[in-house]
Amino acid sequence: MTIGTPVTKIIDNVTLSASSNQDSDGIDLSSAFGLSIGYELTFDGSATGDVTLEAYSDPDGASSSFSIGANQDYFFRKTIPVDAGNQASNVIPIPPNGKYVKIRFVNADGTYSVTGLSAWSHVKTG
Repeated sequence: MTIGTPVTKIIDNVTLSASSNQDSDGIDLSSAFGLSIGYELTFDGSATGDVTLEAYSDPDGASSSFSIGANQDYFFRKTIPVDAGNQASNVIPIPPNGKYVKIRFVNADGTYSVTGLSAWSHVKTG
């Protein structure tokens, strides 16, 4: 058996305005047994609020282009602690849940933006 881990950019260098969120492209987990999300972002020098990474699955299992509903619950959440003026980056393993998944980044800072937000999915298949 060959194990593959294709890497796909799902968010490309966006600015996350104060108190806003950014959703990723959909991720197809049809034949996956593992998922990791890599990210990088830069906090404003005066930032005081964290960023959270949330994972949502398509409730119908029908399409990777699903929309995250206003009342939809995430199945995974990770806080990225504020580090004012500095870049944060990491790769976080996420338990696969459903056929299609989207990642949402939420800026909890009510005043300052987060810049240079990029994210990649690492889907483990085999």
